[in-house]
Amino acid sequence: LNAKLIYAGFLVSLAIPFLALVSGYFAYAGRNSDAPSWLRSHYHYQFRTFFIGLLANIVAWVLTLVGVGLLLLPLIAIWVVARSVHGLIRVAQRSPIDNPDSYFV
Repeated sequence: LNAKLIYAGFLVSLAIPFLALVSGYFAYAGRNSDAPSWLRSHYHYQFRTFFIGLLANIVAWVLTLVGVGLLLLPLIAIWVVARSVHGLIRVAQRSPIDNPDSYFV
């Protein structure tokens, strides 16, 4: 249930950005838990989604000063949705993320 809520938090964070911080915190806390290995792979994947998304957003906002960042923000949102939906499907099947260290889905 916790992993599903974190993915849902990432999806809702597109409208309410504060939820990304909360979801990122719970993903970080879950990485070191005594959960089964398939679930720990989700927490690792979620934490990377949060951290890479945060860095990408910072870069995009800085690049808005030259006009390029506004083009990147929708791409970052699509990336977050794709990773979250992929994760939700895998959690529902109780299967691990194949490569939690990847930058893409």
